[in-house]
Amino acid sequence: MTRSRTKTKDRATAREEICQTAMKLFAEQGYQAVTMRAIASQLGSSTMRTYRYFSSKHEIFASVREFALIELAKALDAATAGCGDSVDRLRTAFAAYADFSVSRPDEYALAFEIFPDTAEGLSLDNQQTFRSWQICLAAAEASCLEGKLVGDPVVITHALWCSVHGAIELNRKGRLIFGMTFDQIIAFTLAAGIDHFRPRR
Repeated sequence: MTRSRTKTKDRATAREEICQTAMKLFAEQGYQAVTMRAIASQLGSSTMRTYRYFSSKHEIFASVREFALIELAKALDAATAGCGDSVDRLRTAFAAYADFSVSRPDEYALAFEIFPDTAEGLSLDNQQTFRSWQICLAAAEASCLEGKLVGDPVVITHALWCSVHGAIELNRKGRLIFGMTFDQIIAFTLAAGIDHFRPRR
C-alpha cells in the first residue's frame, strides 16, 4: 500500500472513530450538551486532533445523522428483499422501521429525535439519506397501481409513518403500560392502517 493510500485509510479510520464516539454522546446527552472537547476526551485524544478531521461539532453531527439514516434504509432494504407482494412489502418496511428503533436506538435517536440549532448541512434534501421514505412510498405506489390499496400513496405512507412513529416514541419513553407489547401494537397499527385503504366491496 502506498503512503498516500495509508494516509487516506488512516484518515477514514480516524473519522469513523470520532463519529462512533460522537454518536453515543449525542444519543445520551443531546446536541447542545456535547462539545468537541467532550468528544476528544471520550476518545482519549486532544481537541486539536478532533479538529484535524472535522471543522466543527455540527459537521460531525451531520455525518453521524447521515450515517444513521443510511443504516435505516439498509435495514428496510434487507427486511423487504424477499417480499413479492406489494402490501406485504409496505407492512414489512414499516415493521422494520419499528424494529430499528429497538435494535439500533442510538442511530434512531440521531435520525429522528436529536436536532442542532440549525439544519444547515444536514442534507435534508438528500435522496440517499431519505431512501427509507422512498422504500415505503414505492411499496404504497405499487399497492395502489395493483389495485390492492386505494388512495394517494403519499397520504398512505404518511398515515402509516405517523401511526408507527407515534407508537415508537411511546415505547421509547416507557409509556406502553396498558397490557400490549410493542410488537403487538405495531402489528395491530399496521393491520388497521393498511385495511383502511383496501378497496371496499
